[in-house]
Amino acid sequence: MAATIRSNPSVSQIGSSVTMTDLPCGNSRSVESKIERARSVRAAGHLNGIKWPIYLALVGVLIFKFSLRVFIPGGEWPLSPTHYFSMGNDLVLLIGLAALNIQLSSIFAADDGRRSTLNLLFWPGLFAGIGLLLIRFTSDGAWWTGHLI
Repeated sequence: MAATIRSNPSVSQIGSSVTMTDLPCGNSRSVESKIERARSVRAAGHLNGIKWPIYLALVGVLIFKFSLRVFIPGGEWPLSPTHYFSMGNDLVLLIGLAALNIQLSSIFAADDGRRSTLNLLFWPGLFAGIGLLLIRFTSDGAWWTGHLI
């Protein structure tokens, strides 16, 4: 009834050298779904490698922008739609930080050193992102320039 497996296929072998006769007999849909899942896991592994540097860059940009806008006085007031684009950019960076934090915290193991760094950098990044948006509500000049001073 059940065919024996001649070799134990790994994820890298699935879809390339393993045929349907190498896998145990059973529901062919479940076998095909397992092959598709293994391919998607392998493809997602490539994307997970680039998420960590993007996360670090996002945290760095948010903290840098916040420190500039707190300590450096604002110059001339920009044209009308420019400050809306700047606020939108700050909001997108903040949402991207939260989304990447959720994704990376589910990928990294609890004993991985990057997980503790992830949690350590998330809170200053979140504070800086919210601070960038809150600065706009402190005065009329801050609404237009985004600078506290």
